[in-house]
Amino acid sequence: MPSFPEQLLPPPRQATARPPSYPSSISSTTSLQKSLPLPPLTHITTGLSRPPPPPTSPTAPIYISRTRFLLRLTAALFSFAIVVTISTIYSTINRTFPRHMLSKRQDLWPSVINLRPTTILLAMSCVTTMLSAIVLAAGLKPKVRQVGGLGDWLNLGVSCVNLVLAAVGAGYLIGGDGEGDTVWGWACKNSKVDHQDVQFWMICGELNFVFALGWGIVAVEALILVNVVVGRFVVRRRFLGRGAPRVGQRPGV
Repeated sequence: MPSFPEQLLPPPRQATARPPSYPSSISSTTSLQKSLPLPPLTHITTGLSRPPPPPTSPTAPIYISRTRFLLRLTAALFSFAIVVTISTIYSTINRTFPRHMLSKRQDLWPSVINLRPTTILLAMSCVTTMLSAIVLAAGLKPKVRQVGGLGDWLNLGVSCVNLVLAAVGAGYLIGGDGEGDTVWGWACKNSKVDHQDVQFWMICGELNFVFALGWGIVAVEALILVNVVVGRFVVRRRFLGRGAPRVGQRPGV
């Protein structure tokens, strides 16, 4: 039992935790930071989540440009070969048809020859030859020859036109309408006729070759379109690989 003096003493106070006091400069800085808007961190997370593309070889555009030149030259040669072959066949027809030369008591040529399919293919091949020659001549300038520049759009437009023309011409050679036998059909039907002025087997083979060249132009022009798309993709990867700002990234970050 406590003694009498101890009963008169007041009970001890409970210690309460006081928040630490900071200097006024620190508290003002903290309030200033709370009042200022902080920029979002999306550009940092985007830059970390999207690694830069692997660098492409510096010689890749050179290979693409050379391949495009070879393909364009091939398309021009195919078109020129069609023009020369059909012109030679027409020269043979004009030389032998008016005289109605006979072979085994039959005319070498029918009274009516349907020249429309071969004429359409000849005209379209002249156009594709001219367009390919223009692209090859323009390619002498470095600005046109460079991948990712003006040459891409020039090759893209010419290839689309040439592809359609070659496909229509080669397709019309098979199913062309008109009156009378076509040159291709008559020559292949009489390929066994042996005459000193007209070799039908040779004309039949030449027109088979022309038909293959027509679809060959279609294939080459399609490859040129693929080359243009690949060239644009390679140039874009090189541009991004050199530190160009990506989506969500600010310049200089």
